[in-house]
Parts: sequence; C-alpha cells; structure tokens
Amino acid sequence: MDRTFARRLWEATETVHAVAHHAPEVRDQVSAVGVPEAWMGRLACRLAPLGPIEAPVASALLVGYHPRAVGEVVPEVWYRLAPETALAAQLHGVDQALWRLVDTEVRSPEIAALAQLVRRAAESADCEGRPLAAAHQSLDWPTVAHLTLWHGCTVLREHRGGGHVAALVAEGVSGIHAHVLAVAAGLASPNVQRRERGYRSEEWRAAVLSAQERGWLSPTGGLTPVGRRIKARIENRTDDRSLQPYESLSTDETARLIGGLVEFAAKIVAAEGVVFPNAVGLPRPAGRPSDAERSQPGGSVHTVC
Repeated sequence: MDRTFARRLWEATETVHAVAHHAPEVRDQVSAVGVPEAWMGRLACRLAPLGPIEAPVASALLVGYHPRAVGEVVPEVWYRLAPETALAAQLHGVDQALWRLVDTEVRSPEIAALAQLVRRAAESADCEGRPLAAAHQSLDWPTVAHLTLWHGCTVLREHRGGGHVAALVAEGVSGIHAHVLAVAAGLASPNVQRRERGYRSEEWRAAVLSAQERGWLSPTGGLTPVGRRIKARIENRTDDRSLQPYESLSTDETARLIGGLVEFAAKIVAAEGVVFPNAVGLPRPAGRPSDAERSQPGGSVHTVC
C-alpha cells in the first residue's frame, strides 16, 4: 500500500459517505424529525454519535468550520431532537438514497462481500486521537449489506479525517488556513469553502493576508515554495496515517476492496448522488465534468471536512 492507494481509497470512501450530505432523501428524513435546515441537519448527524455535546467541544472537533457556524447548530439542535433520532433518520435516508442511486444491485452478493471487507477494515481502525472515528466505530452496525458498506466508509473517512487534523495541527495550520491553501493550490473553490464552512468574506480575506505574511502565499494568491512544502507534508502525512485499517486485509482482499469501492462510488457519481464541486475537494472519479465544475477549480487533495 502506498499514497496513491491511500488517495484512491479516500476518493471512494468519501464518495460513498457523501450520499448522507447530498441526497435529498436524507434531508427529507432529518427534516421530518424536526430539523428542516440542511446545514443544521448535516452537522447534527455527524456529531450525533458523540451525544449532545456543547458548542466548544463540537467546534474543536470540526476544525474546518467557523466556531460561529457551529454555535448556530449546537446545542440548539439537541433541543429539537435526540442524537439517536438524528442517526436513525440519517440511516433511513441513506437507505432510500442508495436504492435510488444503485437500485437492486444493493442486494447483490458482490455488495455483501464488499461490505464485509469494509467492515473488517473499519473495525480494525485504531481510533486513538480520532474521536469522531471512534464515536462512529462504536455505533451498532446496520444489518443490511449496503448500509454496512456505507457505515464502514463513514468510519474510515472519519479515521482519515482525524489523521488530517493531526497533520494540520503539527504544521500550525488552522481550519480556515487549510481551506485557503487548498484554494491557492487550485484544488477547491473559495466560494464553496466560504459558504459551506460558515466564513464571511472579510474573515476569508484576513486569512489570505495572514497566509501571505507567513510566506505561504504569494502576493497574487498562489502557493509559494514554502506553502507547497507545507501542503505536501500535510497531504503525505494524512495519506500515510490513513492506511492502518487496511493492514488487517490480505493483498487479495485489499485489491478486491479497492476495486469494489471504486466501482460502487462510480455508480453513485453516475447517478448524480454527489454534488461537484464540493467543500471536501472530492473530485469526480470518472466521466466528464459538469457545467458547474468547468467554472470552478477541482482536485483530489483532501481539505478539512
């Protein structure tokens, strides 16, 4: 396993997980139990495995979001619904969405076999220092294959995300600076990052100026040699630290895992189950870019999610 393998796994697991963020079925289910705001529903479902935590704790975990934005969700959302209700609504919505996106193939023996490989990797993930991954890993596993597959991908993407946050902290890069670096590298859209992560225009401009003062960005907003080295170290450390869960699989099992996940993710994308461009920098795995993508920079480098 190497960094190329790690990146392919991230793209596939992130695509499968992202159904929960982009599918209208999930939004409808979460809205039906008391949270009509899509923004609030997404954060509530991600935080729900941790229980009704307070805003400072949630903000410390969701480092890519402005604390003000997190504070608009937590703890208010817990007055509207219990965390377990949010999780149940999300899972119901994901079930409906995958039936629409992948159709009867969710019942295939191939999906069942792939789900078990993903589950083995997710259960073997060392979540020390990765609280979001640990919280999702501790949940009861769904009893049907396609939801087992989705849940396992969620654990694995949170495991990778925890390693990414650790790499950012080691380099002294804040959440907003991580977004600024990704945009400077041409790997994300500034408008999408600001909107989805709750930053105001003046806050974004201040972060760009700060990055320039640190020598990360040039006066025109591109990455300097220093900025490129920092970005590369962060991405390499993230990739390296994401591989541990897959060490529990044999070489043949690993090959079947990545092949199956890439194929499953491609079907989700082909059915327009994921929006491009998006705030995590997830690229379209295959096919021509959409009209929206043609007007926005895209790429495969992870940004803070």
